[in-house]
Amino acid sequence: MLASFIFVVLEEKSFNFKFLFRRSKCNHCNHTIDAVALIPIFGYILSRGRCNKCHRYIPFIYVCSEVVLALLFIVPSLVYIQFRDFSLYYLLIVFLAPLALYDFKHYKIPNFTLVLLLITGLYITRFNYVDVIDDLIIITLAHIIYILFDKKIGYGDIKLLSVITLITPTMLFSFILLFSFIVGGFYVIIMEIINSPDNRKIPYVPFVATSTILTFIIYDDLSTIYFGGFL
Repeated sequence: MLASFIFVVLEEKSFNFKFLFRRSKCNHCNHTIDAVALIPIFGYILSRGRCNKCHRYIPFIYVCSEVVLALLFIVPSLVYIQFRDFSLYYLLIVFLAPLALYDFKHYKIPNFTLVLLLITGLYITRFNYVDVIDDLIIITLAHIIYILFDKKIGYGDIKLLSVITLITPTMLFSFILLFSFIVGGFYVIIMEIINSPDNRKIPYVPFVATSTILTFIIYDDLSTIYFGGFL
């Protein structure tokens, strides 16, 4: 349900909250979707991936997002999470998992979603992870990098990193940033091997989402490796 909700937020084109008070509708014919078809995953299967009114295909990315987020929700039951702030873990995956798929498809990050992530994140963390000096340095450096590598990095990615650093501890964010480039590097290498080089855009949010999950799982190990466990 959360995955579906975040996709509604992602597709909201203006800064308003009307989507909170309206029924879900088909993207093609604007027909109100039946309650049964709204059941996450199963509704997609029961409707055979089509709108009951116009019979146009429902984008597969919706159900894919629901499946991915459902699996990520049970990760703490299967794997020991070393960074034990579960509220922060669930907050980040709820936003980042659907956003990663959306960025992979559209190569953009809606501002409205970032605003909601920031507001929700600050509320849930009670501003406990806001370090004015560290966050200001990180945000400034991110913008300097954006200016130096003009058109190589999307400004949406810079804004996303700026939001994440405000709602996470500085060291956790540093590990997330580090892993995002490592994961992205492996992706680029694999794409170079299986495809001829071209100038395609590379979505960054999937790397951030993947690195966030990895960082939560092995945070203590990273602390021990890089800082001798003194964090």
